[in-house]
Amino acid sequence: MSFASSQTKSLSLDTPTLMAIGIVAFILANVLHEALGHGGGCLLVGGEPLALSSAHFRCGMEDVSLLGQRFVAAAGTLVNFIAAHLFWLAFRHTRLASSALRYFCWLALSSNFFVAAGYPLFSGVLGVGDWSAVTEGLHPSWLWRLLLIASGLALYALGVWVSLRAMTLLIGAHPTERRVRAFRLSLLPYLAGSLALTIGTLLNPLGPFVVGMTA
Repeated sequence: MSFASSQTKSLSLDTPTLMAIGIVAFILANVLHEALGHGGGCLLVGGEPLALSSAHFRCGMEDVSLLGQRFVAAAGTLVNFIAAHLFWLAFRHTRLASSALRYFCWLALSSNFFVAAGYPLFSGVLGVGDWSAVTEGLHPSWLWRLLLIASGLALYALGVWVSLRAMTLLIGAHPTERRVRAFRLSLLPYLAGSLALTIGTLLNPLGPFVVGMTA
């Protein structure tokens, strides 16, 4: 995975634009996970879509095999990984595009990668969530949870490496400005996107626990 062939001028966008791009990128990662991932997986295995919110998808799977049920649970994460790869390719091939578009590709790459890495880690630590459903009934359960934690941490580390390598193409070459610009390009969209997703879960049908998960 090389970024050496891509060059771009340093990115300079105003605060409202950074926050708006962050909100769109974070919501997109969430929609891809719930609607395209779980929803698409539900349809593929012959399930019946019953409910969709910003934090939850419910699939009727009375006639779906156990393997099919595991696939639906895993499909959200798989779609986020695919999306991260596609946005990485888009980032590499948009060096002549507008700075806002390239920044969006970087942010969408990062958010999808971290969402995908976070689900197995979350399930391994707390024993709930998508990957808890994927591994339900598999023994020994403690070993599967350890594997989920280890894979989640490894994927997070890989995601950080990829994201930081790509970010170097957005923050310019001046050493005194790189740190400030990197902090601004990452913190503002994270705060805005996280707040938007948290607000979106306030009326979810599963109660306040999902709000905490999103936050």
